Amino acid sequence: MLPGGVGQGGNIQLTSGSLVLANGGLISSATSGQGNAGNITIQTNWLDLNGASQSGSLVGIVSVATSESKGNAGNIDIMANSVAVTNGGVVAASTNAQGQAGNVTLQVRDRLLLSGVSPKGQRSAISSETEKNGTGSAGNITIVNPKTIRIENGAGILWAARALVRQATFV
Repeated sequence: MLPGGVGQGGNIQLTSGSLVLANGGLISSATSGQGNAGNITIQTNWLDLNGASQSGSLVGIVSVATSESKGNAGNIDIMANSVAVTNGGVVAASTNAQGQAGNVTLQVRDRLLLSGVSPKGQRSAISSETEKNGTGSAGNITIVNPKTIRIENGAGILWAARALVRQATFV
């Protein structure tokens, strides 16, 4: 959604046997207008988000309400057998405006791995955040049914409200 836009952003739906994002690979929905960003839905057996990039480019799946927007960021829903978010890769919903950050839901049947930071210091993370200039609420983070969750080497699951928010929920 571009600045001044009033419609809704389209949804992104992706189904694959495996999905690898690396070297600046990004799946993104965003709003800079009055409408909401689209939702992102991914179904795959194996999801690998490897943030190791010499350019420092963001690698991951993100939905954002930018500082110019009045709309909400979209939700991110991931269904996978295994997920690896490494070397600064991210799954993130955020708001830097009055709109809400989206919810992030991962349904993982086997293994969830969060590990490491990028060469530029970006930690591997699953997050929903209200940025410092945002007035909207951060969304929920829900992780369902993995047999194993491993978080190591500076990675994290982050929920942050860096501004005054009236109401926020963490699940």
